[in-house]
Amino acid sequence: MKKRKNKEIEVVHFFSEEKLNEFKDMPVRTRLLWLEKANAFINAVLGFKKRALFDKRFKGLKSK
Repeated sequence: MKKRKNKEIEVVHFFSEEKLNEFKDMPVRTRLLWLEKANAFINAVLGFKKRALFDKRFKGLKSK
């Protein structure tokens, strides 16, 4: 596998309209809890260094 330098990495995930409506109809507290759990999972699996490759907000942060 060739290592790319200076290339932007973009991660995109599409949701069905049905899923979006399901999420939209959730109470705000439930949506926030879901988002926190999703972020915790992504950070545990990838770590901040790998996540920073496609999300600049994590650049320079260190995993706990």
